[in-house]
Amino acid sequence: MNRYSKTYVERTINAVILSTVLWVAGIAPAYAVNLLNNSAFDVAGPEGLFVIKPVPDGNGVTAAQDWSAPGNTPGATITELLSSTLVDGGAMIHVITDGDRNGLAQVFGDFDTGPATAYACVWVYLVSGSVGIGIGNGGDTNGDDMVLNKTGSWEVLQVSNGHSPVNNIVILSLGGGAEYYVESARVDVNRHRCQPK
Repeated sequence: MNRYSKTYVERTINAVILSTVLWVAGIAPAYAVNLLNNSAFDVAGPEGLFVIKPVPDGNGVTAAQDWSAPGNTPGATITELLSSTLVDGGAMIHVITDGDRNGLAQVFGDFDTGPATAYACVWVYLVSGSVGIGIGNGGDTNGDDMVLNKTGSWEVLQVSNGHSPVNNIVILSLGGGAEYYVESARVDVNRHRCQPK
């Protein structure tokens, strides 16, 4: 079992235990478990706070631990971790890419494993271009479950999966290059209010 599937199993077990304890105590849990690692972008990746990925295809590392930079088309992707402009004391990741369908991704389970239905929420500030998010089964996740074209403000993107099961999230440029910030991301088996963190 790889570390992603082990993490998914451990988180699922912990969520069931916590929900049971809260239910017995008469307290309804506000949130289930977030399936993503480093969802608030507060842990730097192995190459530091600023990473340039010029690889034309495949996944490379980003400035955030557990997040990769997919290279679906030729071009460079730059990522850097910064202090959040949305939440005091929070962190965000800045993404600049000159290729279509490049940006951020996280695989949090093995292919063909994971929940049949899940919900994602992502806080995005778009500077230029278009950005889309998607959740689904590995490479079946195409990034256009929801698309943001509005620039200059923080927007929350919320979607359910277009493909099953759910083991991957992508936050990608669409139609060419893009520049954007992501403040927090969440994938959960329950739909709930999406709060930045």
